[in-house]
Amino acid sequence: MNKVVAFDLDGTLSQSDAYLLRAYEGGLEAMGMPMLPKERLMQMIGGTVDDNKEIILPEGSMEKFMEYLHVVDSLAEKYARLYGHTYPGIPEALAQLREKGYKIALCSNGAEGYIRFILDVLGIQELFDAIQPNIPGWNKSDLLRKILKDFQTTQGVMVGDRHFDWEAAKDNQVPFIGCLYGLFPNEVEKAEFTISSPEQLPALVESILGPV
Repeated sequence: MNKVVAFDLDGTLSQSDAYLLRAYEGGLEAMGMPMLPKERLMQMIGGTVDDNKEIILPEGSMEKFMEYLHVVDSLAEKYARLYGHTYPGIPEALAQLREKGYKIALCSNGAEGYIRFILDVLGIQELFDAIQPNIPGWNKSDLLRKILKDFQTTQGVMVGDRHFDWEAAKDNQVPFIGCLYGLFPNEVEKAEFTISSPEQLPALVESILGPV
């Protein structure tokens, strides 16, 4: 049976605040919308379209919010090229997991174009066996369920830094590894399994799922 390690992207693999906060702020400025505190904008990282509309434009139309996202996407591409990077040790951890025989999947609320662009910028796209982007109307639990179904397995673990990721693992009855080095350690610090650096990941996955 396949054993799958599913990863969140922003704040787990990529230190995404380095470019996304600039893009969020630039989008607000370009659209003539009120500037929001960085702490508020940070909450958008890893969220769904509906989640993020409530942060940026709770009383406005979805059409205007999608216009804002279009501007943000363009700016994110620009800033990611300048400032995009993985957390230290991520490429090595992914390579070790693959060498051990685990299937590596990406489970993200982001759009496919964004995901593939960022993975390419980070230089780690080839390390993934599957990439599962957002599907309109689906939450992260649905996306993780699809990954497990596609690999025809119940043997998996979810790795992330947000409550969305932990909830997805719970809903699919698989273990969760909280990334305390990520952007939202306070959201996952009480998880049963946590890591303070990516270097700890291969050994922890093997202790949870067993060898392949």
